[in-house]
Amino acid sequence: MMDQPVRQATREDYEARIIRVQEFIHEHMDEALSLNGLADVACLSQYHFHRIFIAMVGETPAEYLRRLRLERAAALLTRGEARVGEAALSAGYESPEAFSRAFRDRYGMPPATYRHHHFDRSITEGAPEFVFRPKVIRLTGVHMEVKIEKLGPYNVAYVSHIGPYIECTPAWVKLCGSKQLMEMCRPGTLFLSLCYDDPQTTAPDQIRLDACMTVGADFTGDGDIKIKEIPAGEFAVLRHTGPYTGLLERYKYVYSEWLPDSGREPADAPCMEIYRNNPQKTPEDKLITDICVPLK
Repeated sequence: MMDQPVRQATREDYEARIIRVQEFIHEHMDEALSLNGLADVACLSQYHFHRIFIAMVGETPAEYLRRLRLERAAALLTRGEARVGEAALSAGYESPEAFSRAFRDRYGMPPATYRHHHFDRSITEGAPEFVFRPKVIRLTGVHMEVKIEKLGPYNVAYVSHIGPYIECTPAWVKLCGSKQLMEMCRPGTLFLSLCYDDPQTTAPDQIRLDACMTVGADFTGDGDIKIKEIPAGEFAVLRHTGPYTGLLERYKYVYSEWLPDSGREPADAPCMEIYRNNPQKTPEDKLITDICVPLK
């Protein structure tokens, strides 16, 4: 078992990486920022950076940038250095109406009202500056069992899906509709997904998933059903029992709590979900899913 000083050093390293990204976002607030570019700043795999950021910050990178821009705009309004239209542009909104809606959601009043109220106060009390403060959060009082396991290699037949994960059923229907594949099912056959994207940061129409089934070397493909090998490796494995809708909270735990304390880094490969029972024959509360995060 890893001793406490090593665990603490590992967590501090993860937190330093995420704070470095927050500082980078702050320093480049008016530029177009990509997830891949931010992953490079953190020196983390592009497959996993966004999940780590969300778990440790509580916001997606896009939400974090949007909040910083709104806070800067609020400071400009308070000091009387910008009118609403100018503040909208500084916050990245081309439309004052869209800016007003976002501003009201955050500050509880339209930007013009906010400017009037706070500018009057700033004359007598002094105008506040926009202050950047990086943050890292931790889940408290939560413990889930995560094991490091060697998995693979797996030779799989797969069907690719692009779109929301919840809409991947046609890919599974196509895979399981293959008579040749179903005749190859054995007690040890695994059904699993390769999950390439985080739905919290990826546009729904760009989310990628491969619906997979382990097969022997004699299967050569069947139309849209292709073949590939998932290499062997070590994975952080967390078993979830219950509806698939509960998987997101399990991912959050792995990335915010277990991984920073583990002394390990995620490998440059997608997450894998192994489905241990049949959703067509199993009550939702009895479904068993292994979340598998590849490790270096």
